[in-house]
Amino acid sequence: MGRWERLRHGANRATADCLFQTWWGGAQAAPCEWNNNDCKWGVGNNSGNVFFRNKSTGMCLDDSRTYGLRVIGCNYGVWQQWR
Repeated sequence: MGRWERLRHGANRATADCLFQTWWGGAQAAPCEWNNNDCKWGVGNNSGNVFFRNKSTGMCLDDSRTYGLRVIGCNYGVWQQWR
């Protein structure tokens, strides 16, 4: 895995909401709580593939047709790769 860059809050440009990892393992956008690590994400890059890892849990943002958008253990597979 490539180097992890600075943490980002993931605030949406239109709504200013942040990407949160929810307690049940999902992901949602909600008003930012700047001191809450659940909305802080490390951004990793490996051979042009971008990965998002939650600071609080160390889990990665994952999306698939079967399970939808969720946060699970990092496996750096195709469903965790972002452009």
